[in-house]
Amino acid sequence: CTVKDSLVETLESLLAKRTDLDYIIIECSGMADPGPVASVFWVDDALESRIRLDGVVTLVDAKNILHQLKSTSSTSSRPGDDGDGGD
Repeated sequence: CTVKDSLVETLESLLAKRTDLDYIIIECSGMADPGPVASVFWVDDALESRIRLDGVVTLVDAKNILHQLKSTSSTSSRPGDDGDGGD
């Protein structure tokens, strides 16, 4: 919650100072799930009309991703995920 609150405060402050911004890039190194940060853009009433989420870019460690996916139990415990990798 602290990260989200801090992000909202920072974005509100930035928007108060600058009105000519086309894009804002938020870099979240080390976060396994960008969902909580992305949710700020549709949950926070103060930002809703001034900022919209345009996209999420995710990078993975190509050398280790297969090993990481195999060893992480959370990849097979998602609701509706039968572990076969298909839809």
